[in-house]
Amino acid sequence: MRRFLACLGVLGLVSTAQAQLCEPELLNDGGTVDKLFYDGVAETWVKINQPSGNSDWYNVDFDATAQSCTVAGIAVDVWNTSNGQEVFPKIGLYPEFPGAPNVPDLANPIFECKAAVKVTDAFASVVYYPLDCIHLGSTDLHVAFQMRPGESACFLSSDASGTYYNRSFVTSNAYQNTFFTGNLNWALGLEVLPTAATAGKLLLNGVENATVNVFGEICYTMWLANTGLRFLLYFCPGGVPFLQILPVAFTISGSAFFPAACPNGWQACIIGECGFVGPPLEFCTIYQDPLNPKVNGKPSLQVSNVATVTVLDPNGACEGCFGLNDDGNHDGFFWRVTNPSGTSDWFNVNLGTALATTSAGDTAVNNAMTSVEIGFSNSYPVPNAWNYVGINNPDTVTDPTGNTPDTSTGSSISTASAPVVAYQTHDLLWPAVVYDIPDVPVDTTQVWHATVGWQSGDTALWIASDTDGTDPDSGCGIALPVNYSFASSDGYVNAAGVGRGGNVHWAIKINWTEK
Repeated sequence: MRRFLACLGVLGLVSTAQAQLCEPELLNDGGTVDKLFYDGVAETWVKINQPSGNSDWYNVDFDATAQSCTVAGIAVDVWNTSNGQEVFPKIGLYPEFPGAPNVPDLANPIFECKAAVKVTDAFASVVYYPLDCIHLGSTDLHVAFQMRPGESACFLSSDASGTYYNRSFVTSNAYQNTFFTGNLNWALGLEVLPTAATAGKLLLNGVENATVNVFGEICYTMWLANTGLRFLLYFCPGGVPFLQILPVAFTISGSAFFPAACPNGWQACIIGECGFVGPPLEFCTIYQDPLNPKVNGKPSLQVSNVATVTVLDPNGACEGCFGLNDDGNHDGFFWRVTNPSGTSDWFNVNLGTALATTSAGDTAVNNAMTSVEIGFSNSYPVPNAWNYVGINNPDTVTDPTGNTPDTSTGSSISTASAPVVAYQTHDLLWPAVVYDIPDVPVDTTQVWHATVGWQSGDTALWIASDTDGTDPDSGCGIALPVNYSFASSDGYVNAAGVGRGGNVHWAIKINWTEK
């Protein structure tokens, strides 16, 4: 659970509501999402009335924890069980109603979307509603949204296993006279930006010295003097630029970095793999600085501050390395079954049985598989989608070897969003995209596959691969060649074929966590 890291100074309360349609995003554009009172794992899904009533609202009371911060969006995790889009009549930021603790003042929104569209979502995943940067003063802040009257498909995700903060509330009459709370924390929060500070500032997860658990996000944010400037990201052992991370200079059209919610900020995220566990990793940038021009008036080149990240493995997730067949790097090769994709093009990785143990000595049966990671390139400048992402058991009838998944088993999602991602080449860290799926209890008697399917006619999505062996530092890679990556062009009607003759590992993983 990410706490508020650093906030801008008090710039006053914005009191004018913005009457607009909020378009949802499935991307975390900054790595600074702070649900604060929600641990990020949903154990239950709730709604007040079925179907929703005329005035069903949900809110989280942040009190003064967000004061003096810059808010760039609202994060909400809702399970939409329908096959179509859903609409929230209102979602927004509200001050507390005078004299009514824990009640938002709906009549005086700080920010409000009149009709926020919730994308089709057959599984629970966080959706971000971006807003123009709002600099909060000392207001007692609430995040709240209304379910559409008469709908029966949407359920709010909630945390039932962690600390109860007594900050989550609900009403069926728009807070006129009643509301109630229980021992749940709503998956409803804020996207809070770190301090922009001065041009040339590099932050990791909003701070200069970050700590994350393995398989957690590591998000780089670089602040420049204006949007036309360029920078390069480096590993910086001892504070000295040593190895360039990406072979391009980043601008607004640059590859892996995207504009932040506020001006002059550039952001990109990767996943901390098993191979990252250990001493702090040091990063810096070389950037153009117009505030210190050269003699000819052109921007000079400067080295930013050094930002570090330490990746921990408190639950022993890397012991045995279940769910990971590649070494966390890719070597520049990207693959697909056919181009354009056929109606039944699939990739899968046979990850074997979950025999890994935790640091406490518990077997993996006490754990759950939570998500699938895919390292891929989207060659189009627009978001795309996979047809299928899932975790499956093998189809031993079709394929007695167990190398063909049965896509009717396990857990999966459909029409999974594939953001615009252009990846670097040659033995560099690949920032995978994490697809949250309904948790699957780990059964150590079963073989498990990570499976991905293309949409028919797709020409944009290419999956990364590992062809150069293991990472000796992590112990998590598997020496090549090993026939664990497979492909199908007939939707697994017949047994899957070995991917590229068995000399590659698809960059497809299963993440699992101690329950």
